[in-house]
Amino acid sequence: MGSEAVHVNPVGYAPDAPHEAADLYAWLGDGGARDYTSFQGNNVYVYDVSSGQSYPMGQVAYWKPSGSDVGGYNLTRTPVWNADFSAFTSSGAYRLVVDGVGCSQDFTIGASVYADPLRVSLRGYYYMRMGQDNPTGITPPPRTPRYLPGVDPANTVVYLTTMHQWDPNWSSIPSDQWDHPDNWAPYMKPGNPTNPNA
Repeated sequence: MGSEAVHVNPVGYAPDAPHEAADLYAWLGDGGARDYTSFQGNNVYVYDVSSGQSYPMGQVAYWKPSGSDVGGYNLTRTPVWNADFSAFTSSGAYRLVVDGVGCSQDFTIGASVYADPLRVSLRGYYYMRMGQDNPTGITPPPRTPRYLPGVDPANTVVYLTTMHQWDPNWSSIPSDQWDHPDNWAPYMKPGNPTNPNA
């Protein structure tokens, strides 16, 4: 069983990636952040799951203090240490081992590690479309109708408004902002212009 403190990329790493590394940190809830200062300089190894061979890959280094992250949130609530293994480029299944801490979950280094995440992401974008004109039997079926002005359904009209996602009133529009035409009435442009090409 791996240590929850050794954070590798669960998708894996491409062999030719310019940077391969794992983060070392643990948030202990009421116990606060785990301090790994005393582990700085500890050896790091890449362990081959199939052969049982270990490859030395440097030492643990301090990376950054606790602070804001994506969107200004402090997602880890802890300082972060780093274990860089960029020099290791062989494809296979591995664990990252940090002396005195433990090992990561298994991860893969391989040329196609991003194929499945890309496939899932692209499928998600497909389903975010307004609709598909001729369902192809895929499950779940795509969203219909297409909401093409004057076409599908025939009474579809797209009005131009002054509202946008950065407007101070955006968050006051209830539910899914895009799906409720009545939400937009106060923001219609003068003369109620439409976009027939939307």
